[in-house]
Amino acid sequence: MRLLTLLTILLLTAVVPTAAQTDNGHRMVVETLSGQTDVYVTSDVTEMKFIEIAQAVARLEFMAKTDGSVAARVKCSEGCSKYAVACYEAAEAVSADALESYIESHRQFLRSSDGAVEFIDLKPQTEYVVATLAYDEFGLPCETATLSITTDARAQLAPAQVGDFLYADGSWSTELQTGKTPVAIIFATATSAADQSLGYTHGYALALRDAGTAAWTTEADENESGTTIGSNDDADLTDLDGLTHTQQLLVHADVHPAACAARNYATAPYGTSGWFLPSTGQWLQVCRALGGLTDDSFVRADSGAATWSADAAQTVISAVNARLATAGQNYSPLNQTYYWASTERNVMSAYYLYIMGTYGLQLQSYYKNAEFTVRPVVAF
Repeated sequence: MRLLTLLTILLLTAVVPTAAQTDNGHRMVVETLSGQTDVYVTSDVTEMKFIEIAQAVARLEFMAKTDGSVAARVKCSEGCSKYAVACYEAAEAVSADALESYIESHRQFLRSSDGAVEFIDLKPQTEYVVATLAYDEFGLPCETATLSITTDARAQLAPAQVGDFLYADGSWSTELQTGKTPVAIIFATATSAADQSLGYTHGYALALRDAGTAAWTTEADENESGTTIGSNDDADLTDLDGLTHTQQLLVHADVHPAACAARNYATAPYGTSGWFLPSTGQWLQVCRALGGLTDDSFVRADSGAATWSADAAQTVISAVNARLATAGQNYSPLNQTYYWASTERNVMSAYYLYIMGTYGLQLQSYYKNAEFTVRPVVAF
């Protein structure tokens, strides 16, 4: 049990940290929970008593687990006014001394009554620690409690399909699943030879949101992305190595803001490549697979550009946005604007996707210092 000193006459929830002798008695410094400090002389206090406050505890009981979630029930002891709950990988090895501050800074639940907590989007076959911090009736932190739970092995998934939802835990499904957080829409079910060699064999997925706007580079140099730069007559529509290009750009991340914006967009789904800037070929896959772009709508290819009709542009943007919207409210639509690709044209320019209902859809190049929108993709 823990004893707190209370001045019942003054109704202060306070401790008495110091006392100094005076001619009239002991002088006490009393600090309230609000931070206000007052000084009292003991001879002026006619009544003082100590009261006993029950130690607050929030206990944990195992409830359930899957390959991507854990659940526990929290039960409060008498005198527990509220409790906070956090979850972390056991590999983080949070020490006992640091646990209280960790829970307060990483809490995902703050409640005042018994109940169940569930943590989703976790890694499969990984040990997690669910931790609670209980607060006493005066709102002061008391005891911590922990429960270790290991998630199941990854359940067998059906082959990915274009239009499927990719979730934060690295799984996917055709129908939106409750208890999982969708982060991207799958637009391809095969990957480049380079990505296959890295173990990403299932496909590519388009992020649900933009990652802001940024310049492709602030300090252009020859062949920064590793793209094979040959003839400048046509856009390379077969380039699927956006991951390779982005990794190359990140070697000098300080001068490649668009690549950084893509990579830092959000925590990547478990088991995936990490977010990257799509190549021209990957943007074309998005437009064809999710947007219904057909070869019949192709208009022309000229120096550094490929163009499709205005009707096709409107169809693409409507179809892609309709699919993004099925993921819920956590998405931003493709706009009639400019989206960077990671494919270079030459030392001065790189490619971008331009969607405009009145002018058409284009994959063409522009100066690398332009501020265009970044929409990341991921390989899985």
